[in-house]
Amino acid sequence: SASLKAVKDIGLGHGPRRHLVMLGYAGWGPRQLESEMRRGDWEITPYDEELVFGTGMTPEEKWQRARAVSGIPL
Repeated sequence: SASLKAVKDIGLGHGPRRHLVMLGYAGWGPRQLESEMRRGDWEITPYDEELVFGTGMTPEEKWQRARAVSGIPL
C-alpha cells in the first residue's frame, strides 16, 4: 500500500501481522511507461506470499522462484 495510514498502523502495531516496508522512486518521461507496457517490457505475476515474506529461502532461491513464477527467463 502507498497509504500513510497503513505505515502508521504498522508502526503502532495495528497493521498486518506480516509486512515488508520498502521505499524507492521510479520516474518515467511523458508516455514512457505506457510505451514500455505496449512493448511487453512489464510482466505482471500472481502474488506469492512465500516469495515476499518467506524466511526459509536464500536470496538465490528467491530469485529462482521468481524466475519460475514469471515464466520468462530473467
